[in-house]
Amino acid sequence: MLSTAGRSTGQGGGGVQFTLRRAKEGFVDADRIEEAVDRANRRNLARYGAYVRADAMENIRNRGRPSKPGQGPTNQTGLLRDKIPFSLEAPTGVVIGPVRLPNMPTPGGMTVPELLEYGGTVRRRITRGFLSRLYKRRHRDPTAKSMFRSLRSHVGEVVQFDYEPRPYMGPAQRDNRDQVPRIWENSIIGR
Repeated sequence: MLSTAGRSTGQGGGGVQFTLRRAKEGFVDADRIEEAVDRANRRNLARYGAYVRADAMENIRNRGRPSKPGQGPTNQTGLLRDKIPFSLEAPTGVVIGPVRLPNMPTPGGMTVPELLEYGGTVRRRITRGFLSRLYKRRHRDPTAKSMFRSLRSHVGEVVQFDYEPRPYMGPAQRDNRDQVPRIWENSIIGR
């Protein structure tokens, strides 16, 4: 038997009685489900972003030498490793990657993080300031010492530099793809 407005319509018999309030409780509340899904998405995307960011930062290592092509870059100034945020793109995405620093040069139209990740060719005018920076680094970086020796006679000239890729964001993302199902598993909890 079904009751309306909380009043029973049945007379006698052993049937089950429902009140309107009780019948409403049995239906799905779409708004609550949508809120739970949105909350879970934000939480899980933030977790994924944090995992990828941590791995990318780990790929940028402190070494006493430049990294080999294919390895993550060497942390020389700390700027690259310290400037890898992640941001939620509502409602279904996350952006993870290095920020462009305001006073950072973009040789050849590429930012330094792009140059490290993908490699490339850069043409640069050799200045005394550039040579001075190489000269100061010559004791801790053997590459700087050899570059200084070969470039000191080319002041004022434009020279081409070829950079091999030293990826750090791509490997971090690939390493964490397997985490996605585990992160989303059982993430929507009813309240």
